[in-house]
Amino acid sequence: MIACLIGCAVEIRLATTQDLDALLPIQREVQELHVQAHPELYRESTDAELRAGMERFLGQDHTSVWVATDGSALLGFAIVQIEDIPGNPYRLPMRVLHLDQISVLERAQRQGIGHALMATIRDFAQQAHCVTIRLDVLEFNQKAKTFYVKEG
Repeated sequence: MIACLIGCAVEIRLATTQDLDALLPIQREVQELHVQAHPELYRESTDAELRAGMERFLGQDHTSVWVATDGSALLGFAIVQIEDIPGNPYRLPMRVLHLDQISVLERAQRQGIGHALMATIRDFAQQAHCVTIRLDVLEFNQKAKTFYVKEG
């Protein structure tokens, strides 16, 4: 168990296919955020599409899906992918961890759950001998940018 910043307790664990339905509310929130910000890039997705997309992540080699739970519900998730980048004449080969997605239910934000997910991701990256963690964030997503700056 990892203690949250304001008194709750959250467990971070690897997701399983049994978590697919419980992940839907979180996926819906993040998809809706993207659709509202950039309808020219994103579209509404059905629950079946969101579920199938997450199921694909769960089945991919070098991909891990971590979930945060308070014991009764899933509150957040993170999807990470290990990438082995070949060397070139200028640089040695390296292994990096790509943070593909991280999301916490809006009602559970600012309680340390995102921080707990990031701490788990950092530990996982270190154990996997990754030299860095990489991520992308869209310009509109100020909440995410602020979060990543705080996380270092």
